[in-house]
Amino acid sequence: MANLLLSDPDLILLHLPKTGGTSIQNLCGKRAAMAFGFVPKRWPAVARLAVTRNPKSRFLSAVRMFKFGDTHEAGRYSEPTLPDLTVTQALDVLEDPEIPFDRLIREPLGNLKHHILPQTHPFNCLHLATDILCFERLSAEYEAFAAHHALPAQLPHLRRTTDRPRVTMTDAEEARMRRLFAEDYRLLGYEGDGEPVRPRAPLPSPPQQIYDLWPALFSDNKSRIPGGLRALPSRKADLALFRSTPIPGTPGRTWPGRKPVLGQHFRALAPEFKGSSFLALLLASSIVVTRRARDDAVRRGALQLFFRCVEDDPAALYRQLNLRWLTSVADTFADHGKTPGARALGLLASTMANFAKLAESEVRLYRPAVPWPPKHRFSKGGPLFDGVITYWVEQGDLIDNLAKRLAKNADGDALVGPLCNEVFLRLKANDTFIARLEEMKSRPVPPLRSASRGRFGL
Repeated sequence: MANLLLSDPDLILLHLPKTGGTSIQNLCGKRAAMAFGFVPKRWPAVARLAVTRNPKSRFLSAVRMFKFGDTHEAGRYSEPTLPDLTVTQALDVLEDPEIPFDRLIREPLGNLKHHILPQTHPFNCLHLATDILCFERLSAEYEAFAAHHALPAQLPHLRRTTDRPRVTMTDAEEARMRRLFAEDYRLLGYEGDGEPVRPRAPLPSPPQQIYDLWPALFSDNKSRIPGGLRALPSRKADLALFRSTPIPGTPGRTWPGRKPVLGQHFRALAPEFKGSSFLALLLASSIVVTRRARDDAVRRGALQLFFRCVEDDPAALYRQLNLRWLTSVADTFADHGKTPGARALGLLASTMANFAKLAESEVRLYRPAVPWPPKHRFSKGGPLFDGVITYWVEQGDLIDNLAKRLAKNADGDALVGPLCNEVFLRLKANDTFIARLEEMKSRPVPPLRSASRGRFGL
């Protein structure tokens, strides 16, 4: 569930869901800090305790809790969370790579996956435990552990729920479950449905995870400006893992808010980046720190990460961003580009996007909605302001010429040029004045307004 730093007495609990960890947490007092997927280096060198459980009984216990609720659980789990849940659906959730489990993005199916994730999965940090107890023998094993670490001698009564219906498996479901939890069975010494029958195998150290490289994103670290660099990965971090690790799911809605704690701010942005890589979220987060920083050293550090993010394969990264963040990237180049040309192209990309934003905002706020494509034209065009005349919708080449000039200049800069091209492509692909005017090109001339047919020519 989470890695907890407890105080009075000091203990790190690697809390695997549905293994009795809440009883230990309640006994060992106050929670001082929490982290997901890693143990922060700043935490003290104290015992790291975990409890493991037979994979089948643990899995079924989690399914029962989500399906029927648990009267022993306070808050969200006291009532059914997924009342129609079946064993097959739970196994589907476990195998679905699009469903997150790391608590970066909170949602019901992701929460279920978090609870049924194999105990030996790197996210659960079982390989970091100094002491691993067995749930099936927990009272006796805890007593020995407590005597060695000066903890209270006896656990409070373990919460065993008997008032919920049982959940059973078909033979096919059990075979599938055993396949998905094969490493738990092998490494933790289980074979059947009861307690371990073999000694626990040495737990291998997994490869470095995204949680290790970006601690502030997965912990309650209160990183604020001017300590903003503590909220970002190391400026020298290997970004290959960020580039290759996707944030599961489909993009959520834009979050326009602001949180003073940077890690919380980054987590609030994360749903917008579902389906993209962690590199895209890191790029956005480096922009946030760059804009908020008052200290030059913090700003320089954030910019160093920003440029490292975009320099390897900028075009591929830009395709992962929505227009909101493409504009933010353009603004950052306009303000901090390393060459006059990069700053100019950044300003050009920003200007295109922001003028479209202004034009569409004015249409949304102050113009009546009309069907599209239109059946009538309300004016024949002509002068606009200061010698400017309206665009010739049917045959005009203004947009084409703009695209050609843009491409010609963008080709000269491998870093910011692809950004300009991507911004222009987004303006043409979405419902903007550019796309709407392009749609009317080469169509028959729309009818002009007729004074005899009413104010709007209808």
